[in-house]
Amino acid sequence: MNDLQHTTEYIRRGTKRPFFFPFPLFLMELPLSMTARVLYAIMLNRAMLSQHNGWTDEQGRVYILFPEAEMCAVLHKGQTTVKTVLRDLTRAGLLEKAPQPHGRANRLYVKVIPNAHTGKQKRRDYSYEGEDSL
Repeated sequence: MNDLQHTTEYIRRGTKRPFFFPFPLFLMELPLSMTARVLYAIMLNRAMLSQHNGWTDEQGRVYILFPEAEMCAVLHKGQTTVKTVLRDLTRAGLLEKAPQPHGRANRLYVKVIPNAHTGKQKRRDYSYEGEDSL
């Protein structure tokens, strides 16, 4: 069995859900690549952790530290792709980069679209706030 092959099983009552990232539905409405959407979801997950841990700047804005080399590794993509995706997320207004002095990692501010679910389409609630089982 190679690395891409693995065993699977059916979801049953009591099946533990696998680890996952939040994926805002508004991303599907934006003209972004799937790689940009996935990176945004990963960064949003990190921002939620930063929020929980109190990583805020002087203005109370939550930030993350996520070096580009680490993004490349997580996405299994090259540096050119990651730079393009970061540029696209910035242009879409979903990301702001704040350079830091003395070679420290840039602070990244992950942004959200307020009231994104209030568009023309009726909002579908796919969220789940139960226990760890599906």
